[in-house]
Amino acid sequence: MIDPIRVDKNRAAPTSEMHLKAFLRRLWVPRWVLDRTWRYLRQDGLDQVESTVLWGGRRFGDEAVVMAVLYPCGPDVVFERGVVQVGPDTTAEMGRWLRGQNLRALCQVHSHPGSWTGHSPIDDAFPIASSEGFLSLVWPRFAAQPARSVGDLGVHRLEGGEWQELSFAEARTAIRVVESESLVRSHRPRGGQSDDSGQLRVDVEPHEGDDGWV
Repeated sequence: MIDPIRVDKNRAAPTSEMHLKAFLRRLWVPRWVLDRTWRYLRQDGLDQVESTVLWGGRRFGDEAVVMAVLYPCGPDVVFERGVVQVGPDTTAEMGRWLRGQNLRALCQVHSHPGSWTGHSPIDDAFPIASSEGFLSLVWPRFAAQPARSVGDLGVHRLEGGEWQELSFAEARTAIRVVESESLVRSHRPRGGQSDDSGQLRVDVEPHEGDDGWV
């Protein structure tokens, strides 16, 4: 559960400049982002506490690409078994960092202790950002295993001020993982000749364990 510490009403809300301006139809996620996110969540999960990260990136119409992973670790951040507290100072710093990179907040990811990947009332009430279409992913079992399928995670979207859990089909449309690296080998015959078509044939090996995110 994510529970940001409340901000003094006389202070500007740190998330106000992190809102999305329009509904996102699709979020493109490089594989390295997913892998790095898992490592952050798992390092805290080994201590049997929940953890969270924020994804930042660039918008292109109704689609966006994740380009950064922000891990909150300021003195006002608390990770415990049943709750994550991200204080206003750290939240504000994340916003400033994103603006400095000309990026914006796109999605939060946090872990849960058990297999349940729904949103708790605290998750609903205190997301890191709260704009229409903002996405929230829930990683089960303290991120004990890497995610190989969108079905491994809970995917939630803020619609009309209410958090909605997406179906598997909806989640696959909303979240698309793009492979970040690959081993590429040619099939040019020995002697440097091409095949009968005169073209060099190249095979690209997909990421091991990929089962249809794209």
